[in-house]
Amino acid sequence: MRRLSAVLVLGLMMVLMVPKAMAHPHAWVDVKSTVVFDDSGNVIALDLDWLFDAFYTVFVLEDITAAGDPPQQALLDLAAQNLKNLHEYNYFLEVLTHGARWDTGAVDTYETNLVGDRLRMAFRVPLAAPLNAKTDAVSFKIYDPTYYIEMVHVEENPVAFDGAPLGACSAVVVEPSPDEEAVTFAAMLDQSQTGPNDLGRLFAQTVQVRCQ
Repeated sequence: MRRLSAVLVLGLMMVLMVPKAMAHPHAWVDVKSTVVFDDSGNVIALDLDWLFDAFYTVFVLEDITAAGDPPQQALLDLAAQNLKNLHEYNYFLEVLTHGARWDTGAVDTYETNLVGDRLRMAFRVPLAAPLNAKTDAVSFKIYDPTYYIEMVHVEENPVAFDGAPLGACSAVVVEPSPDEEAVTFAAMLDQSQTGPNDLGRLFAQTVQVRCQ
């Protein structure tokens, strides 16, 4: 499981599975986000729900099951180790207020399961301090810094709210607009190469949260 955890973080998950594939990204995650509020109406956490592609799921399950359904405990152990490693990378999450990065805390709430033929991992990332969504211009991005993994919000109901007054908040998912040089550079990277740590940000969606 340590090998699989390292693979997730370093973005080398698919090297053995699709050896002839070229260009980043090489793996895909469908994302749902929930903005979590406290009783005072401040943002205190983000719940992230990741659904990995079927190829990566097969790769993961090779190590934790020989036949039949994978043991739930093995999946939980894998998720715990992955989240421990992802902590160094802020769980692939960048929270912003007025364009400046906002600190996040450590994950201690998570769950995992299979959805059809795809692995799901959901977890809560607490903010280091609350943000006032009415005045602090809250936004966030979810991305693999090296862009080996493409992380995109689902089209239907991509962002939800937990604890916000009904109808008081909305979210807009803004698509990235990388320049031609970045697109060409990413297209030239094969599976044995890792992009620079700012490449993924150029291809990241931005979720803008607005509350009245």
